[in-house]
Parts: sequence; C-alpha cells; structure tokens
Amino acid sequence: MRRKPLLIVLALVVSGSSASGVAVLPTLPVTEADFAGALARPPVSDLLGQTPELSGKVAEWSIPSSRSASLDRPQKTVIGTIDGAGNYRVTLPAQPPETQQVTLTQLVRGFNILSDGDCSVNTLVISAPEAVAGKLGSLYVVRDDAPGATGGAQPPPPPSYNTFKAIPRYFLNAVSEALYSSVAATVKGELSCTSKYLKGKRDDLFVNIALVPGWNSVTLIYGEEQVVEGETIQRKLLRGGLVSSTP
Repeated sequence: MRRKPLLIVLALVVSGSSASGVAVLPTLPVTEADFAGALARPPVSDLLGQTPELSGKVAEWSIPSSRSASLDRPQKTVIGTIDGAGNYRVTLPAQPPETQQVTLTQLVRGFNILSDGDCSVNTLVISAPEAVAGKLGSLYVVRDDAPGATGGAQPPPPPSYNTFKAIPRYFLNAVSEALYSSVAATVKGELSCTSKYLKGKRDDLFVNIALVPGWNSVTLIYGEEQVVEGETIQRKLLRGGLVSSTP
C-alpha cells in the first residue's frame, strides 16, 4: 500500500456555515499554447495505488472531536478518520462503491459540464470505453453527535455533515482528482459542447491521460474564458498527474 502525504485542503460544509479565513489560492500560469499542444504530448499517468492511503490536514476544521470519514451519506463506506485538529488519514477501497461506479466514457464526458448539449466536436479516443471507472468525491463527516431518544413518536432528525476533499487544491484554476479504472486505458482527444439552455456558452475539453488499474491522479486545468464571435468559451485540459508548478 502506497501512502500519499498531502498538505492543506479546503473544508466545505453541508447544511451549515462554511469555513472562513482560508488563504486565497494562487493562479497556475496557463496560455493558449498549453491547450493547442496538449494532444501532441504523450499521455501522463500517475498511479496512487490499488488501495492508497491519503493523509493531510484540513484548514479551518470545525469539528472538535475525532470522527469517521465516509465516501457516502449515510455513512455506509467508512474509509478513515479525521481528528479535531483537521488531520485526516483515509484508505481508498479497492474500487468505488457500486453506486459511484460509471463507465470510463461516462467519467471522462462528465468533465465537460455541457456534455448533455450539442457536442459538435468529439474526437475522444477511449481505449476501454466500457471499463468500470469512478472519481473520488468529497468525504462525509457527521457534524453533530448522534441525538438521543426523544421518547415521543417523532423520529430523531437526520444528521448533518461536513465534507472535505482528500486531494488538495493548490491552484485557483486547477483541480486535482483521484480517478479509478478497472483496466489500463488511455483517453485522448477533444470534446467541445454547447449548452441546450444557455445560448452562446461552450465548454471545450481537451483530454490526454493514461490510467493504470486502480486509483490514479489527474488534474483538470482551466484556461481563461474567451469570447469569440459572441460565444463564451471555457477551455479545459484533463491531464495525468498532480500539477505543482506548470502544466
């Protein structure tokens, strides 16, 4: 089992107030050349492991006692703990829960937020389109202590949750993710889609990744929005590995 030590991650809250005082993230330098030449480069892979252990610290964590961290809510798939200071240690399962499994095609298309619209450009080549795949989402932590018996007919209220990401975000315009694939696979190409509902919006996704069986790290890099002939275009690049300095 391979351990990945991680640093600071933003804490989010479900049905509660959000954390405050978190430092503003820097912006990763990105130019049009990074997108224009993205598909000419060899794909990058970065294996986290079959059941990798991730650890780190959440900034501004608000729950003062140690709690279980789960892939879902209610907490059916507990994978680790987080203490009152925000230090977490989790071990990813050998594969995502069945409810979080999709095909590799569905997983990749999901990085284009307009993929249910008109995808006029689709050059994606997926070597194993039906492979079982998944993405590590936010981890759930019960925020309140379990309520005691009320003694009446009313059932206790459902618990509320805090969430956190076990893969840190280092840049404002780049989001790192942990992706699961059941087989070795490569994905390369462009998926450019327009919205069915908002005229003049386009999401232009470039993909160049290589996945190995198990959990892999990838990074989604955002370019600056551009307006071309009245159309607002958001370019994005999904590439393998964690981005630390340059794409």
